[in-house]
Amino acid sequence: MQYVIEFIGALALLIVVHELGHFLACRLFKVPVEEFGIGLPPKAVTLFRAGGTEFTLNWIPLGGFVRPRGENDPQVVNGLAAAKPAVRIGVALAGPLANVVFVIFLYAVLIGLVGEPDPARLDEVQVQAVLPGSPAEMAGLREGDFILSLNGQEVHSAEDARTIIYANLDQPMLVRYQRGESTFETTLTPLSSRLPEEGATGVQLGPPTRPVSLVKAVWGGVGATYFHAGFLVTAIGKLITGQAAGQGGVVGPIGMGRMYVGMREASPPGGLMPVVDVLSFLISVSLSLAFFNLLPIPVLDGGRIVLALPELIFRRRLQARVENWLITFTFLALLAFLILVSLRDIFFPVEILP
Repeated sequence: MQYVIEFIGALALLIVVHELGHFLACRLFKVPVEEFGIGLPPKAVTLFRAGGTEFTLNWIPLGGFVRPRGENDPQVVNGLAAAKPAVRIGVALAGPLANVVFVIFLYAVLIGLVGEPDPARLDEVQVQAVLPGSPAEMAGLREGDFILSLNGQEVHSAEDARTIIYANLDQPMLVRYQRGESTFETTLTPLSSRLPEEGATGVQLGPPTRPVSLVKAVWGGVGATYFHAGFLVTAIGKLITGQAAGQGGVVGPIGMGRMYVGMREASPPGGLMPVVDVLSFLISVSLSLAFFNLLPIPVLDGGRIVLALPELIFRRRLQARVENWLITFTFLALLAFLILVSLRDIFFPVEILP
């Protein structure tokens, strides 16, 4: 139950960040915001009022919303729908942009916590995490130990260790390791029966790390976000063209919840790994949320941008009733799709492959 509550809180946080982007853009462009809601209606309580905006707490703890004045009615003076197309595009873009900025922040925090490989110690192999109940834990290995040799073969990289481990599946293997100033030996049996994401030994290996500066962490966050976004675009392209391998696919909130709970249950207790796992999950979902909202579907931010382009380019706007019909229709279609995906997540869950 703890992990379920964590997941609901994490998803709500990411959606609130998204809506905060819209809210700040409305403030920047002088568009009045009538309500900023945390959670979804019905309303539980009004927290406070500020700047003409009612800040509310709502009963359904999944995300939040922003209600600008005249969001869908261009007849409302000073409302969002009556604003210039550049303003409407700016407000629509601000939500996904907020998620991307949040990803940069999370990556910077992650890099700051983990550090960077120490270039002077790249030939050393350190235990960075040990899964509970794993062969590595039963053999006595702990986070921070240094692996010196496996079955008498010296190891100088995590790849060296992996090669030796998978060459000795289901066979006892002699492990020589260093803890502090002392050297120890133990016997470890890699198991072929373990899931791929758990690893045959349940241990995560890598070179020792060193702290990074704030500037380096931020720039590293920018770079990591850029490469992650590129990977996501490629993955979406393969999914659309049918080139994606395996049984993975689109999942809804229930599927994401299963993934989160499974990830948290597999995290070793203590140390940095649980924090790293949670940050990694937030990064993945936040960036996916940004890309999803940029799809050219009228009810989403990308669709709002597309609807504003004719007026921006040709100075001609679609009729308000046509825009509202498109938004309503795609909202119902998207809701139906979400229900179908959620039902599949319950009765025919997608296997998430590593």
